[in-house]
Amino acid sequence: MKKPNDLYYSNTHLWIRLEENNEAYLGITDNVLSDWHEITQITLPKKGKEIEYNLPFGEIESTDNVLNLISPINAQVLAVNNNCRKNQGLVLNDPYDDGWLLKIKLADVSELNTLMNSDDYENLVDQEEETMVGEDSYEEY
Repeated sequence: MKKPNDLYYSNTHLWIRLEENNEAYLGITDNVLSDWHEITQITLPKKGKEIEYNLPFGEIESTDNVLNLISPINAQVLAVNNNCRKNQGLVLNDPYDDGWLLKIKLADVSELNTLMNSDDYENLVDQEEETMVGEDSYEEY
């Protein structure tokens, strides 16, 4: 599946859509949750909290998985998408629009230059899938 071109992507499978005044939306890509059928809980920071580069800021849980959300940048939380907390299916079914997680204020917009564009992210996903297939394969003798 092709990813939206107007987003920045992290190697932790989060996306950022830059808006005006260094504000942005942050969400999770559909690749990470593609095998999930249900989300049971989403834990996110409160409005006003700081999220820090390479540190966890929340998690998404299912009945048999817990995914830590690792921040790809430094930012302050401006808003939390309470709709996705009430209807977790939004994150699974519409992760790039109504399923966004946080609205944030970037500490330094130049940090986005460390993230990937959609083509680079697709290459990362392809490499990860190849690695997973290689780890699961075996030879019969």
